[in-house]
Amino acid sequence: MSTRRRATERLAKAPDSMTDQPETEPAVTPWSPALRMLTIGALVTIAAGAFEALAVATVMPRVSDDLGGLQYYGWAFSAFTLANIVGLTIAGSESDRVGPGRPYLFGIVLFALGIFIAGIAPSMLVLIAGR
Repeated sequence: MSTRRRATERLAKAPDSMTDQPETEPAVTPWSPALRMLTIGALVTIAAGAFEALAVATVMPRVSDDLGGLQYYGWAFSAFTLANIVGLTIAGSESDRVGPGRPYLFGIVLFALGIFIAGIAPSMLVLIAGR
């Protein structure tokens, strides 16, 4: 079989680029209907964490004056970061094991409980525990 004949057969089998376009599925984006609520939930959660961090950074000088315990001032921020690192590690392994729903919900409940405890804290040590 000649090279020219093989090339002609290959061209005959190739799809016509104008008429035989393969059907493609629509792209899945974070705002696709299937993922829209998850995207909104993630954005609200991130915003809540950001507002909490901004509020604590703003009021912390006054809080440390009111509660006493200036020596623990840095721990109010460090404890939160440390808890985030530990929590993300545990939540990541749990998400792999049971899916993201339960660890996410548990994290939201724990976050709200921590904010509540920190909000009613009578001392810096309780505030740090809540953070």
